[in-house]
Amino acid sequence: MTKEIINKITILGTGNLATNIAIAFFKAGKEIVQIYGRNENKTRQLAGKVNSPFIKNLKELNPETDIFFLCVSDSSLEKVLGELNLSEGFIVHTSGSVPASIFENYTNNYGVFYPVQTFSKTIIIDFKNVPICLEANNKKNIGRLTGLAKSISDNIRVMDSEARLITHIAAVFACNFTNHMYTIAEKILADHKIDVDIIKPLIAETSRKVLSTSPWHVQTGPARRKDINIIEKHLSALDKYPEIKEEYILISKIIQNQYNH
Repeated sequence: MTKEIINKITILGTGNLATNIAIAFFKAGKEIVQIYGRNENKTRQLAGKVNSPFIKNLKELNPETDIFFLCVSDSSLEKVLGELNLSEGFIVHTSGSVPASIFENYTNNYGVFYPVQTFSKTIIIDFKNVPICLEANNKKNIGRLTGLAKSISDNIRVMDSEARLITHIAAVFACNFTNHMYTIAEKILADHKIDVDIIKPLIAETSRKVLSTSPWHVQTGPARRKDINIIEKHLSALDKYPEIKEEYILISKIIQNQYNH
């Protein structure tokens, strides 16, 4: 039996992920049937990049499409689904933490297409090595999604909602929380008129290490060494940053406890 190929795609959303995924599919030769967004300026801009019509009203959705991508915030998914009238349409969301079961009352064909990556509009990602986690309500739809995912990525993972949730939690620690630490470092340096470039080689080397070995084995620093004198000096220097000081204390204690054996 020949697998059904998805060629016509409708994107609902104009944010970071919507932008990257629409451009990726367009470059892969897929037809972007429509772009939907609430902000006309942003919607028009994205539509122009992928040679697609754009709409601001969900009632104008063209049903003649193979798949509808809901690239909206997790908190907006239920609202958008409630406004759609696509009981037979193939609808997917791109969330790491929302279960596929959210679709059960809205359509008979649904799935999840979750890329494990951080996105921005200013840097368009090459999806070739991006892990894409797939889930669907039946084998046929998994097959359709797998074929679509392979058109842009070589790293496809089929996983259920629970495994995807755990992956998303790990991603938050590895990306979002780590970036928060970069932000703290940048602020402390800027307040003392030191260029943030001074720590960029350190960031690069740390990233290089964790790509080739377990992060557990490459942990360094005063907390790992239990160097109390240095920790106390750092805390004293952080007196003017009470919130940052609190984070330093908490994270240092966690690291000390982890390596206390």
